[in-house]
Amino acid sequence: MFGLKKSSPVELRGAKINLRPLREEDFTTVFGWLQDRELVELGFGRFQNDSGFFDLIQAYKKEIQSRKDSFFAIETRHGKLIGFSSFSIFTSESRARIGILIASKQEWSKGYGRDAVRSLLEYLFSTKKVEVVELDTNSSNRRAQRCFQSCGFKPIQREWSEAAERIWYEIRKEEFYLNPQTV
Repeated sequence: MFGLKKSSPVELRGAKINLRPLREEDFTTVFGWLQDRELVELGFGRFQNDSGFFDLIQAYKKEIQSRKDSFFAIETRHGKLIGFSSFSIFTSESRARIGILIASKQEWSKGYGRDAVRSLLEYLFSTKKVEVVELDTNSSNRRAQRCFQSCGFKPIQREWSEAAERIWYEIRKEEFYLNPQTV
């Protein structure tokens, strides 16, 4: 992607989770999660045919392998791998884009996603000095929307494609630090 700055691997600790660099040995698990249509549809939308689904998965696998330094494994405090997140920094705009997936379905609705998002926001705002963070989700993914809004994100735009209606969210640095629920 044009205008992206490479980042150094770091480890982040939240109240419930650890974010650590994604390792080669994580790929089998992560790529297995990407075969789960329900998970992929929650993130990206429905696919008209299998080839669209498989093309997306292959492209995403290549992105993970080529940009390992901006992908984090999400682990419980006990070291159980439950998902992953990513970020891209657009230096010319002082803006970042994040993505998150809690893929272990038995860990849904336990606050892990919220803790991971908050930890990532703290890192991007304080260490990487970005001013705005954005993300998007499938409009049918109510769980993700609640998570993002509880972290202080505000919806800014809706976008339609063949696969899904997407909702874009953003949060500004000053909003994050002014809201005691998000820090």
